[in-house]
Amino acid sequence: MVTDTKHDPVQKEYGSLASKYDRKWADYVEATIRETLRRMPLSPGDRILDVACGTGALLRVVAASDIRVTLAGVDATPEMLEVANSRIGSLADLRHGRAESLPFKDEAFDTVVTTNALHFFRPPENALREMWRVIKPGGRVVVTDWCDDFVACRICDRALRVFSPAHHRIYDTRGCRKLLQDAGFVSINIERYKITWLWGLMTATASKTKSGRPAFPLRRSVVSPCDCPTPRPSRGETRRNLRLTGLLRPVRETVNTGGGVFRRPLGRRRTPNKTSKFARRRPICGTPCRNASRPCGL
Repeated sequence: MVTDTKHDPVQKEYGSLASKYDRKWADYVEATIRETLRRMPLSPGDRILDVACGTGALLRVVAASDIRVTLAGVDATPEMLEVANSRIGSLADLRHGRAESLPFKDEAFDTVVTTNALHFFRPPENALREMWRVIKPGGRVVVTDWCDDFVACRICDRALRVFSPAHHRIYDTRGCRKLLQDAGFVSINIERYKITWLWGLMTATASKTKSGRPAFPLRRSVVSPCDCPTPRPSRGETRRNLRLTGLLRPVRETVNTGGGVFRRPLGRRRTPNKTSKFARRRPICGTPCRNASRPCGL
């Protein structure tokens, strides 16, 4: 488990944001908690675990409700846990740890919830399998995160993959359903919605079988070779990644017209003829054609 913020991009990024996180993202956090709790029914006596609890905003809302439940939270960033401890105190059992290795015993909770964190889990299969492990038979998991079905989230995902070392990827509803199925959950229900005119989220709810056995054959665990973050790409790798994700396209392409090889703006698909402005350009392959007085010599 990585505890040094110098080597964990998530801890490094959110460690510096811990003291101002709730104030900076107040509307976003409030909307996320509201929509998540709307889809997460509570019962008296439930044991609830918040994975990647951050500053404990969701735990504070649940603790302030009239329903008496037992709360616990885990987060990988010590600075975020310090803020959560100062605001929650003894109302919740807060522990330092990663989602891929939860510091709790098997079948300890009725409900496990995580908000705005799935796109950081690397790999998510291990995190969801750990959540399955600590849930009691018949218990449920609630996952709220950005949704790749929305255009704004899709564009943000492509950019963050290149420029943010902490970001892993955003999933659409289909991909989220497959992750939950591979982790052994059943009765999967996913709702997608917008919290602003631009930004969209999804909330997935699923259950653990009452027998306590996975409903589907589990895939082989995905084990990271190490806990070191992915190194920042070089400038050439960044341009190549942008081109692959569609954010950067080559300006020109090479076209063989039969009378020579020309370079033309990308996206033009018509075949040049002798009156075309493309056909009047000099060939770059050295092969003369009827529309060129001389080859380029390359």
